[in-house]
Amino acid sequence: MPAEADRAALSDIVEYADRITRHATDPAVLDDELAQAGILRWLGVVGEAASRVSPELRDRHPDVPWRQIIAMRNILVHVYDQVDVRLVWAAVERLPDLIAKVKAIVDELSGP
Repeated sequence: MPAEADRAALSDIVEYADRITRHATDPAVLDDELAQAGILRWLGVVGEAASRVSPELRDRHPDVPWRQIIAMRNILVHVYDQVDVRLVWAAVERLPDLIAKVKAIVDELSGP
């Protein structure tokens, strides 16, 4: 069951990170309150999904910044009134790399 749970969490990471990259093509998108709210929500989902990936799988893939992703989610949820949109945009810019790494993990789990 842990492998299935890991695959589901990884799938959510890819899905929501992809949604963000499709809609957030320029930092100015964060000037729109509704767009910003959506992006923050989806980043929160990415972080929540990362927290659901098993510790064993996270340990096998230290190249993925799991702790930072989860910490971003915690900030967005618990310290929402102090979110720095510049840091949010920096996270958005790193999403294509995250998507590629997570897709590689999914492929590895699927195996031959």
